[in-house]
Parts: sequence; structure tokens; C-alpha cells
Amino acid sequence: VPDWVRDRQVDTSQYALSKQSKFGAAHRATTNLQRFVESAIGCIQPRSLVESGLATSLAKWLEAFSKATLRSLRHVALVAACSLAGSIGKQVTALTNNQEVAYRQLESNRKGR
Repeated sequence: VPDWVRDRQVDTSQYALSKQSKFGAAHRATTNLQRFVESAIGCIQPRSLVESGLATSLAKWLEAFSKATLRSLRHVALVAACSLAGSIGKQVTALTNNQEVAYRQLESNRKGR
């Protein structure tokens, strides 16, 4: 435990980012981070996400945070990684659905000739 934590007599048994915590603002910040990541990734075209190197940069950033000694930073990395994975999963699902519709339309056009 850092000296400043001991000097201020911080109760380390209370985890500020948990739902049960008395620190409601910290939980709201976590929820807002999750929403931000989902919205940001959802707005980016999948091709751009890969070609720009953003996905690689985010992965490196999240890996560094996940190795932090502070529990709250590891938690931020976990929330961001889960949000990132969820957003990418939603994009994959939407692309798969669009591809299936396009294939059905193509087959329908071929049969109609």
C-alpha cells in the first residue's frame, strides 16, 4: 500500500468502483466509460478500425492497464476491454446479417432471370 494511502488512513477494504460502494460517482464513471467505448467503436467502420491500427493501439493500452498495480486501473482495463469486445461483436453480427441479406437478394435475382 502506498504511503499516502496509509497517511490518509484510507479504508482499502472499500472498492470505489463496485456497485455496492458508497462512491456512487465512481460507479457512474465506470458505466459512462463502458457507454463511451461502445459508442465510439460502434461509430467506426470495421475496416477503418483495423486499417488505422486503432484496434492494435487499444489492445496495447488495455494490456498495459491490466498489468497495473492499482486495482482501479485494472478494473478500468477490464471494463474497457469488455466494452470493446462487445462493440466489435455487435459489428460482426450486423455485418454477418447484412451479408446474409445480400446473398439472399443475389440468389433471388438469379432465380428471377
